[in-house]
Amino acid sequence: MSIILSAIKRSLRDKNTIIGTIFLVIMLPYIFSIIFRFDSVKESLDISIVGNKNSEINKSYVKALEEFDKENEMISLDYKIYNKEELDKNIEEVNKSNLTVIIDDKNRNIKFEGSKKLSMGEEVIEGITKEFFNLMSVYESVAKEGEVPSISNNLVKVSEYKSEGNKNLIAEDIDYGKYFSVVMLQMAILAVSACSFKNTFYIKENIGERAKSSPMKISKLMSLELIGSFIVIFGQGIIMLLAISILYGVNITKQNLLGMIALISVLSMLSVCIGLFASSICKKRSVGENVCSIIVTVMALASGELMPKMEQFAKNIPILKLNPFVWISKEFNSLVTLNYSENLYTALGVGIIASIVLMAISILILSRKVVK
Repeated sequence: MSIILSAIKRSLRDKNTIIGTIFLVIMLPYIFSIIFRFDSVKESLDISIVGNKNSEINKSYVKALEEFDKENEMISLDYKIYNKEELDKNIEEVNKSNLTVIIDDKNRNIKFEGSKKLSMGEEVIEGITKEFFNLMSVYESVAKEGEVPSISNNLVKVSEYKSEGNKNLIAEDIDYGKYFSVVMLQMAILAVSACSFKNTFYIKENIGERAKSSPMKISKLMSLELIGSFIVIFGQGIIMLLAISILYGVNITKQNLLGMIALISVLSMLSVCIGLFASSICKKRSVGENVCSIIVTVMALASGELMPKMEQFAKNIPILKLNPFVWISKEFNSLVTLNYSENLYTALGVGIIASIVLMAISILILSRKVVK
């Protein structure tokens, strides 16, 4: 127990790591949120409308879009109208647009074709379109039949998208303060791997003296040092979670609390193993700290989760899915924004496996050095 307490005390005396962690979690989210909020003041949206140009209803629909474009400040619309005959000639231009609205008057059907990742603007225009044509359908039915129509008479019956499954969150819909506070929380937990490195490197440096002065085996001694590092990192993670909840309004509820704690514990374990790995391969203390920083930075950048618009980069390289930061970060953001997690156990499993692999490699390297 005394060894665990000494490891905790040694970690808490590391002022540089603590100050760096506070800066990561408190200051950087605020700075990044200002930059990104300023960068995304207005969303530009290209719309292609395919239908009969001479239809009075379609003309009214275009006027409704024009009114919306004038009145709102967040979405800028640029639209073009094509007849079905013009569609084939301009197919490349239509495919480049963010949203295509295909109006079939004869079959009383509307088809939406959006980008793979539905944006806030596209959802708004889709909603306006559905509301407009369903309202027109009501007026037509009342005029012809003299009664309110049933649901089967509605003009909008089919809504199709190029994307499949659930709609993903996108940059335009994100609260940047919350987003970056969650990302920086995860990076800060991994960055504290420097504490684990210093504690294990301390034993490695004095391995002969510690072996003589203590009847305990070196492996058990190292394990107790790692437990002490884990307690410090996990404790800091919980404190930082409470801090971003107060400062940035990150939602902590009964539904997502256990999931968050589980992810923080796995991140803490991974952080400990990163520190152990750095200790096993480095001969100098200063080099080891830099190795920890490089590993954490590479993991964050390769995940595509560090910045909102980097996500597609990670999707295009399948091998990056082995990066535990990808899974953990996605589930953390899902818990914060949606209050539930679809792949929590997968994320925990990937994180634990990565920790075990790093630990096994580190122990193998250290055992060889001890033998020599």
